[in-house]
This record gives sequence, C-alpha cells and structure tokens, in this order.
Amino acid sequence: MNMEAKKLLPVFGIVVLVVIAVLLMGYIVNEDDTYLNPTATHELLSKYRREIDLVEATCQHPIEEISSTTRKEIASVANRYLYNSDYQFSELMTDIAYAFALQEE
Repeated sequence: MNMEAKKLLPVFGIVVLVVIAVLLMGYIVNEDDTYLNPTATHELLSKYRREIDLVEATCQHPIEEISSTTRKEIASVANRYLYNSDYQFSELMTDIAYAFALQEE
C-alpha cells in the first residue's frame, strides 16, 4: 500500500462511520418527531458541546433537545465538517444513533 493510500484510510473510515450512523438513525427514527430521552440528551449535549455550538451557529437556533428534526440538522452540519479534525461529528452521530437504539428497546 503506498503512502497516499495509507493517509486516506482514516478519512475513508470516518466517512463510512458517519454514513452508517446517518443510515442507522434514519432507520431507527420514524417520520414523526421522536425525541431522545432527557438524560441521554443532556449527556450528548454536554459531551459534544463544541459540535453542538457549531450546529447552533449554523442553524441559528439553540439545540436543547435531540429529536428527529434536530438530528437531521446535526447530520447536515456533520457532513460539512466531516474532514475537520477539530470536531468529533462521527462520534456524535454514532452516539446519537446508539442512544436512539437503546431507547427503542
């Protein structure tokens, strides 16, 4: 494997994770505005404050809960900042999908 391919491998991995997370969340969350429970929401909003601040600035409104609507807004911003290593959108999207999956059990 050449050096350029080795450099692109982590980027490809992140892209795959985000796509999987977005697809999972689309599968898990119905068309109606489903809300994540308050405890999980608080944990995610606290853990990923930097990412949520960027989403709020981009969407021009506060994110105080995680619902199917705000999840789509987060995913939209995540897609734009996917390659920016200053943000952990891949992890955020994965954690949101996991929290919704646990809530469905």
